[in-house]
Amino acid sequence: MTILPMDEINALEEKLKPHFEDDGKGRIKSRQDAEEIIDELLDLFLLSYAMGVDSVGVEPPPLEMVNDTLYKRIKGMTWEERVWDYYENGG
Repeated sequence: MTILPMDEINALEEKLKPHFEDDGKGRIKSRQDAEEIIDELLDLFLLSYAMGVDSVGVEPPPLEMVNDTLYKRIKGMTWEERVWDYYENGG
């Protein structure tokens, strides 16, 4: 069973490429680019969640629980804060 088709992952990779510097260090170009990356990752997460729920045919957890999981602090930072940290500190 495939939860997320490869074409979605490939499309995400193509969408994200313009947001990074071409210097080989993987640095995000700007704060706006970081915001767009966060939005793209959130969209991909929600898509894979929805596809997974549909494919296994179970009652999904409440959206509040999904958001709590998405924004859970790990070692003091949420995933969004980690993206900002990566952007601000150059990877």
